[in-house]
Amino acid sequence: MIINPIENPRPVMDLRGPDGNAYVIIGRARQYAKLVDMTPEDITKEMTGLHGYTEVVRYFHKKFGDIIDIILPNGMDPDDIDEPTPPTLSF
Repeated sequence: MIINPIENPRPVMDLRGPDGNAYVIIGRARQYAKLVDMTPEDITKEMTGLHGYTEVVRYFHKKFGDIIDIILPNGMDPDDIDEPTPPTLSF
């Protein structure tokens, strides 16, 4: 499909294909690091310390969701990407 940049001026990252690899996501985050006042090295350090693919996607969305549109892989629930609500403690 052809996307008119005037109608959709934001970049799109489609995680359903080759861009969905965790290393590609980290690489893209490095490209956008300056836009969130971070260095590529800081982004890499934070993202490589995450546990699992969902955490990488969640971090990317948290940092860059206002800058880039993300198409999630098939089967990934958008609710999984939202920040989890911390459990409440009751005594």
